[in-house]
Amino acid sequence: MIDQALDCLADELDSHLSSVLMTTEKTVALSGLVNPDGSLSPATENKTVITLINLQKEPSSQINLGPRPASPPATTNWLQNAKIHLLLSSNFTNYTEGLKILSIALSYLQDKSVFTATNTPGLPSGIERITIEQENLSFQELSNIWTMLGAKYVPSVVYKVTVLPTSGAL
Repeated sequence: MIDQALDCLADELDSHLSSVLMTTEKTVALSGLVNPDGSLSPATENKTVITLINLQKEPSSQINLGPRPASPPATTNWLQNAKIHLLLSSNFTNYTEGLKILSIALSYLQDKSVFTATNTPGLPSGIERITIEQENLSFQELSNIWTMLGAKYVPSVVYKVTVLPTSGAL
């Protein structure tokens, strides 16, 4: 379900950027910034890149979902108390163009921080809502992320994403 939620966010952001920039070219990539061998990923060149950088479980005291089954199905309710951290980066050779596109993306995600079936026709079945919230990081935390990724810094922002599955998907 994580893949479906992130694909949906990438498609929504790509659709918005394409309409604002008046282009038919894909502008958003859901990808790591480097390949497993450390080489730069060509799929991210001149793109706004969405990269999953961390998954965290929220304290279970916030939501009591009862005991876990012995063998959980592929889609389980753990998403209800999970934080997904994303890095949204502007990987453009033209720095000012990248800043412009990042600004458009930031504005869009600030205006539309909740994705539901009502405002997002492409929301996958099984997902009731996706919320996205900007995280504020220190320079040290940001440096640690870029070091962990093995990539050179480009303008970026980190978001916390929460996915609420529909009750039938639990």
